[in-house]
Amino acid sequence: MGSKAKVHYGDVYALPDALGHFDYAVIAAVLLHVRDPLRVVEQCARLADNLIITEMHFDDVPDDKPYMSWFSTKEDPATHVWFKFSPQIFVRFAEVLGFDDNTVTFHEQLYVADEPHRRAPMFTVVSKRVP
Repeated sequence: MGSKAKVHYGDVYALPDALGHFDYAVIAAVLLHVRDPLRVVEQCARLADNLIITEMHFDDVPDDKPYMSWFSTKEDPATHVWFKFSPQIFVRFAEVLGFDDNTVTFHEQLYVADEPHRRAPMFTVVSKRVP
């Protein structure tokens, strides 16, 4: 299809400058699975002019405040998910990193990891550097 996309296998917490500079960094439904999600965003922001961050939207998380909470509980441990986020945690962090144009949208995606498949609520933050 003529794509010039390349894959980098390495440490997401220390992306090498040798990867080059990108128009967009897309971070799609992975931040809830990593130990230090803001460091991942920071590393991607260092190499890109625009960020697109998509994550699960949880009803018990406020949409209007920067919020990140621990997902797993002693009573209901989850070894595969670490955090819940509000979209505003990424908007505010993007602003700190120099992205002044931020948009939040809400949508649903088909979740196919479980049977039966279901619609999963999601949010997307698009952050752009304004020259």
